[in-house]
Amino acid sequence: MFRPWRRITQEIAGSFRKSEYFDLASSLHSHPLYYYVSGNRNRPDFLYVSTKTGLPLLYRFDPRDGTDQLLTPGEMPVFAMQGSASLHPSKPTVIFGRDTDGNSDYAVFSLDYSSGHMRQLKEPMGRLFYIFWETDESWLVVGHDQKTVYARRLKSSSTTEDLYTTEKQILGAAYDDERKLLVLAVGRGKEAQILILDPSNPSKVRWAPDKGLPPFFPPSIYSDQGYLAYTRDLGEEQEVVVRSIDSLDEIFRAAIPGFGWAEWIDGEHLFGVILKDGRFSPRVLNVENLEWSPPLAEGSALFFTVTQDGPVWVSNSFFQPPFLQAWRNGKLVTLTPPTRVLEAASAESRYYESFDKRRVQGWLLRNPNPKAPLVVYCHGGPTATQWRLARRALRNALRIGTVRS
Repeated sequence: MFRPWRRITQEIAGSFRKSEYFDLASSLHSHPLYYYVSGNRNRPDFLYVSTKTGLPLLYRFDPRDGTDQLLTPGEMPVFAMQGSASLHPSKPTVIFGRDTDGNSDYAVFSLDYSSGHMRQLKEPMGRLFYIFWETDESWLVVGHDQKTVYARRLKSSSTTEDLYTTEKQILGAAYDDERKLLVLAVGRGKEAQILILDPSNPSKVRWAPDKGLPPFFPPSIYSDQGYLAYTRDLGEEQEVVVRSIDSLDEIFRAAIPGFGWAEWIDGEHLFGVILKDGRFSPRVLNVENLEWSPPLAEGSALFFTVTQDGPVWVSNSFFQPPFLQAWRNGKLVTLTPPTRVLEAASAESRYYESFDKRRVQGWLLRNPNPKAPLVVYCHGGPTATQWRLARRALRNALRIGTVRS
């Protein structure tokens, strides 16, 4: 018989706080982390999730005056998945999902950040991946519960309507707010495909002809010209495919110099985060000549969005805690000041063979202090895909090795 996960977590966390490893584990999170960025192409400000207070909470950053506003103060964490926190196109309103005690069962809230008024729109409805503004009083929600994977309309009256349900995974979504079309990446692996749905007539769907979409690489729509872009996986390489969202006619394809996905900046440029040689490089694709720019910054871009002013991303490296950067009029701009650490450390790339015979890249960071302890960050284990920062003691216990994953 399995004991409740929450109780087990509390027992491990409580005992770990008394262990000799607690100070070491706590120091690993002594710098604020960023875990989400979300913007709207119609406005310059954007949302992000950070652990500045020790818990993941939702913030709004306005680059016009440098305003950095905490939207969800208190002891209730907010951990937005993919696109599950969204700014209104013009009003001071945010809609977001929040679970309880890391149970991954998200209720939906709206917040007027000018007054601080928050209200719950819907009781928990499973794990939420994307929320799009359909009108001021209705939203399109993509997620899954214990029964099904869904795209639903949520109204301010708290009622919901299923628009599309499937037993397959939906790991990417986008919304054309001009044509009122919802785009979903349905399935996983070689059979994954783009579906286009009109929420006003959900029984009529269209499928893009390409198959083989990488998971968690969402499609992107440029409404002004009706362009739909998505990544297609070719095995050892990937490509960006651009089609007309109206006719699904192909406009062009461009090879990706690595692995990644792209978001429209304007009708002539796509911003992409491309993985190559162990680094997520921010780059720009010129639609006219189908050439990618060199990396725009030295660090990796872990999360990104595109605002009215251009791309924004979380910059990260081995020797620097994460901070916010942006690309403005062809120039790199730092939005939050970085703090450099581990100046004298070195990093070495190492490859090993996994259970399925694939080559997996790992990194060995060497501290110049010969008495520095060994810290192992495990990829995998029971909390790897949950990212429950409210349970940091358990995660750190797993990483250090006091608990086996």
